Amino acid sequence: MTEYDDKEHIKTSFNAPHDPVCLGSCCLALAAPVYHWVEMRAKMRIMGFRGAAIKPMNEEAAADLGAELLGEATIFLIGGACMVAEYSRQATNSRRKEEEMEARLSSMETEIARLGLLTDELDARARAAERQQVAKLDRVTALQTCSAEAWCRMAQEAPTALVE
Repeated sequence: MTEYDDKEHIKTSFNAPHDPVCLGSCCLALAAPVYHWVEMRAKMRIMGFRGAAIKPMNEEAAADLGAELLGEATIFLIGGACMVAEYSRQATNSRRKEEEMEARLSSMETEIARLGLLTDELDARARAAERQQVAKLDRVTALQTCSAEAWCRMAQEAPTALVE
């Protein structure tokens, strides 16, 4: 029976810094003293004590600080991962919207070009119809002129024909 099988151990709240598994972990054993040394050295330099000796932490304080650092690092990594995921999501959405806008712009440009060709074709048809209309009007005018001349000739010849 190991110490973890003990029901008393299970009933008590789990306190990671005081747990033998956490105390022996490499992360806690190395991170806390280094962090303590860097922090204390920075504080000493800020206060103006250069070259002062820094006392090492006791084991319990190192375990507490190591557990705190591990927790903060975990939260920091999760937060960083969330930020990266959000940035990636925003970039994907932005790229998708940009592609949709480019597709709409391209379809509008194609539609404008098609409508331009249709306008040119309709303009050409209108000019052709106008030319045909003018040609018909010229023929009608010519016929009217010809007909009027014929009537005039007939009118001039008719009195002489009746007299004879």
